[in-house]
Amino acid sequence: MIPLGENQAVGKYIEINEAKIYYEEYGKGDPLLLIHGNQGNIKTMGNQIDEFKSKYRVIIVDSRGHGKSELKSKAFSYE
Repeated sequence: MIPLGENQAVGKYIEINEAKIYYEEYGKGDPLLLIHGNQGNIKTMGNQIDEFKSKYRVIIVDSRGHGKSELKSKAFSYE
């Protein structure tokens, strides 16, 4: 099984404010966006993905500066 956060079959990038943001999608149905906590990444959300992918199209994102997503800024804050 391909590890979460490394699945080239479903992993994609989108550019937001000049940074490449990585995400993966699992399942079908209404979209459900999952966002990990501070210092996490897609890999830390395996239990949530497994729980919801049978009912929803789960979209899981590596937040800016985490996992495979770029930071592309000098300062980083949650403001």
